[in-house]
Amino acid sequence: VDSAVMLNAKLKPGMTLLHVVAMTRALGQLLSAKDEQPEIFRWTDASESHVTCTFVGGKLAHHELFRPAPDAAPPAP
Repeated sequence: VDSAVMLNAKLKPGMTLLHVVAMTRALGQLLSAKDEQPEIFRWTDASESHVTCTFVGGKLAHHELFRPAPDAAPPAP
């Protein structure tokens, strides 16, 4: 996705998986076992931030944003 942070802000409980796929224009990475409930998908952006979404019965039940820690500041001269 272009921005995991923006995707996270747009997600609302009850959205269908189809709606989220349409928003992202990508299926995402399936993290759960195929054809088992709940279905867990992850969408990742170029900065390695990602949103993990849990769908129960095809509807969004939970979503969580992960942002990697910023690189350590360069040492002082």
